[in-house]
Amino acid sequence: MKASRASMKTVRNMEEISERLAQIEDRLGRIEKGLMKLLSLVSTDKSPQPQQAKAVEKGVKHEG
Repeated sequence: MKASRASMKTVRNMEEISERLAQIEDRLGRIEKGLMKLLSLVSTDKSPQPQQAKAVEKGVKHEG
């Protein structure tokens, strides 16, 4: 009986962690979109340079 209670608690903890991770992923996605939009707004050059945008996008993805 102790084992089943412990395993049920473990499953509940894992479900809570999974929910929290989903929330964090959602927030990070929104932050990434906001940062990309901000980057496009502060760009001094009227024609964006694809290499620069890709480098920033890669950097954001690696951190996330």
